Amino acid sequence: MAYAAVAEPSRRADIWFGEPARQRRWTVLIRFLLAIPQLIVIAILAVATEVVAIIGWFGALFMGRLPEWVHTFIGGFLRWQARVNAYCFLLTDQYPPYEFADEPYAARPLLPGPGPLNRLAVFFRIVLAIPASVLGALVSYGLSIPLLFITWLIMVCTGQMPASLYGAYAASIRYQYRLSAYLFLLTSEYPWGILGDRASERLPGGMSPAAPPAGPPAAPPAWSMGSSPPPPPPVVPAWLPPPPPTPAAGAMPPPPPSEIAAPPPPDGGAERGRLVLSRASRVWMLFAIAWGVVLVAGYAAGVVSISFHFSTTTSQHDAIVNDFNAPNGPKATVQAAITASQHCTTVACLRPSHFAAASSLQLFAAEVRGMSLPSNAQDPAGAVESDADQLASAFTKLANSANAQAYRTTVEKSGLNTLLQSLPADTNNLLNALNQSVF
Repeated sequence: MAYAAVAEPSRRADIWFGEPARQRRWTVLIRFLLAIPQLIVIAILAVATEVVAIIGWFGALFMGRLPEWVHTFIGGFLRWQARVNAYCFLLTDQYPPYEFADEPYAARPLLPGPGPLNRLAVFFRIVLAIPASVLGALVSYGLSIPLLFITWLIMVCTGQMPASLYGAYAASIRYQYRLSAYLFLLTSEYPWGILGDRASERLPGGMSPAAPPAGPPAAPPAWSMGSSPPPPPPVVPAWLPPPPPTPAAGAMPPPPPSEIAAPPPPDGGAERGRLVLSRASRVWMLFAIAWGVVLVAGYAAGVVSISFHFSTTTSQHDAIVNDFNAPNGPKATVQAAITASQHCTTVACLRPSHFAAASSLQLFAAEVRGMSLPSNAQDPAGAVESDADQLASAFTKLANSANAQAYRTTVEKSGLNTLLQSLPADTNNLLNALNQSVF
C-alpha cells in the first residue's frame, strides 16, 4: 500500500493517512471505552449539524453556493467525525483532538473551500446520494460485522493492524467522508475511490505518479558567451517523504511508532492524499461489499419475516375476537340459548336456540383449528377447540331431549355450566398468547 501527497487544486474532499504503525495494546483493549466521550460529543454535534445543514441547503438553493459560516461549521464537524472514525476503527491510537479546525493527525481530513454549486443538483442532493449511500453502508457493514472484532483481537495480541486491513478501513473512512461532504454540499464532486486510487492514474498538470529516476541528475551542458543559456533542469516532485535523518552518536532514540503522528501535508492542507491500495486491501474491500450484501439481504429478510409474522398474528387475533363476538358467534348464540332456557317451558321452545348455539360453536372450533398459530398459542388454542366442541355436543343433546326431565339430566351430566365459564377464559388465554407472540 502506497501513500503520497499530490498537489492538486481539487474540489474534492480527501483524507491524508499515515502509514500503519504499532499501537499500545492496552488502548486497543479498551478502545471503545476511551472513545465514549468522543462519541457523545459527536452525537450532540450531529443534531446541530442537521439543523445547520437544512439552513445551508436553502442558502445554496437560492445563492448557488453554501454560506461560508455553514461550510465552516459542517466542515469542522466532518473533520472531527473522520478523526473519531479513524480512532474507533483502530487506524491509530493517537487520541482525536476536541477541535473543529484542521489539526495534524494520523488521519487528516482535508476540505476544499466554498465554491459554486449547481442548484438543480442541490435540490435533488439526497436522491443523488442514494447509490453512494447504499455502497457506503454495504462496505461499513462488511468491514464491521464481525471483521472489526476479529481485527481488534489481532491487534490486542500483536499491537499492529495488518497492512491489508489498514488500507481497506482507510478507504472506507475516506469514502464515508467524501459521501458526507457531498451530501452536506461541501463539494460538488460525487463520492468515489471505494477501492482506492489507481497507481497509474495521471495527476493534475500532466504529472505522473511514477517514482523519480534513480541516480544523480545529469550535469548541465557548458555554454559560452553569446550563446543562449541552457534550460533549467526539470523539477522532480517528491512523491514520498524524505527518509528520517540518521541520529547522531549519543542522541536519544526515536519515540516508538505508536507515538508518532502522521506528518501533515507539506503546504498545510492545500494538497490532497492519494491512497493506492494493495491487491490484498482491494480483496478485503470486495469481500466487504459482498458480505455487506449478504448481511443487508439477511436483515431485510428478517424484517420481512417479522413483519409478516406480526401481520399474520395480528390478523389471527382480530379474527378470533370478531368471530367470538359476531352477531351469530358463540357469545351471542350461547347467551340466546341461556335466555331461552329461562323463559321456555317446553323442549320444543328451546330447540331452535340450542341448535343455533351448537352450530356457531362448531364453526368457531373449526376456524380456530384451521389457523396456523405460533407455538406458544398451540395449547391455549387446543383448550378453546375442546371447550367449543364439548359445548356444541351438549347443546345438540339438549335440543334433542325427549322431555324436560331428560333435558335436566343432560345438563347435569354434560358439565354445561363449567364449560360455559371455561370457554371465555380459554379464549382470553389464547388472545394473550397471540399478543405475546407479536411483541
